[in-house]
Amino acid sequence: MGHLVMGLAFAGLVGIWALVVGDVIDNDDIRWLLPIPWVLAGAAGLLATTLGGRRRRDVTR
Repeated sequence: MGHLVMGLAFAGLVGIWALVVGDVIDNDDIRWLLPIPWVLAGAAGLLATTLGGRRRRDVTR
C-alpha cells in the first residue's frame, strides 16, 4: 500500500514541477498546488485499504 501512495504522490509532484517549468502556472500558485498530490495519494491509500479489507473478509466466509 505504501508503494501505491508514494508513487501517486511522486507522480503528482512531478506533474506540478512540469507545470512550473513549462510556465503553465505562476510560482505564486505553488504553495496551493503542492498539498494536492499528498491529499489525493492519501485518499487513494485509504480507499484501497478500505476496499481491500472488505474483500479479504468476504473471501474467508
